[in-house]
Amino acid sequence: MDSKLKHSLLTLAKVVLGMVVLVAAGREVLGALAKLETSEVRFSAPILGLSLLCYLAGMAVFAEFWRRAVGALEGNLPRLDCHFAYFVSQLGKYVPGKAWVILIRYGLVGKNRLSFRGVTASSVYETFNVMGSGALLSFLLLLLLGADPTLPWLALGLSAVLLAACHPPVSGWIATVAGWGSGREEKLMPVPSWRVFRKGAPLLFLGWVLAGASFPLAGAGIGVAYPGLSEVVLTGAASGLAVAAGFVVLVAPAGLGVREWLLVETLGPSVGEGPAALVAVAARGLQVCGELGMAAVLYGMRKAGGPHA
Repeated sequence: MDSKLKHSLLTLAKVVLGMVVLVAAGREVLGALAKLETSEVRFSAPILGLSLLCYLAGMAVFAEFWRRAVGALEGNLPRLDCHFAYFVSQLGKYVPGKAWVILIRYGLVGKNRLSFRGVTASSVYETFNVMGSGALLSFLLLLLLGADPTLPWLALGLSAVLLAACHPPVSGWIATVAGWGSGREEKLMPVPSWRVFRKGAPLLFLGWVLAGASFPLAGAGIGVAYPGLSEVVLTGAASGLAVAAGFVVLVAPAGLGVREWLLVETLGPSVGEGPAALVAVAARGLQVCGELGMAAVLYGMRKAGGPHA
């Protein structure tokens, strides 16, 4: 088969599969939203603002983890430039395949500062660690809360796969296949060690505590009434699993549909399907607005000649 035709068919298959996932998950979420009473939606600007603040703080912590990964692999990256590239690149995850995240980061901070290999390796390492730690935290909390047994073990499975893929020995095998292995003559990207993860683990879990808190706050900000504290914690706990699951479904840009569906499935039995869908939609909307706003603020700071350290 002609290579161009094969590539076109593969691209078409990805698009079709992505549309099927989005439509199927979207129908479930829209069906849950249809069960809501209009009177249940009540906006609270202070709570929504707190939700947004928690999310942005969590993302800033993840940006710091990426900065450490860059330092461990290739060199130092000024903090302001790092955070600017990190927040702007989040918009690339809305393109199927998520490769635009790496391309945007390289376009903003690469070239003379970092090699493309350095941006790619550090970004993959950061992303897999962030997703894997979020799923791991979800596993621990869901197990503690006594959730449906399927959910914590799904979270554990996702965590194990994602964390293993970016650490030795699995990362070494992947690096060799990708042409980054140490057996080549030219200087290549070293494979990160577990030591980098151990030193950065507090940042990862702090980031998820903050980002996870934004989900129940987003729901509370639009009138979702949680029966008790356990439901609030459950909402935050489900976020890591939902985001990680959305990430591994590559055909769903930014996990769109997958994340929302999983949140409805997880929270529905406790808070109701309608309120659960409301939490998912509100969190998504706030986070997109926050990423856009933060990227604009950081861009302004860079233009104004803010500190690049």
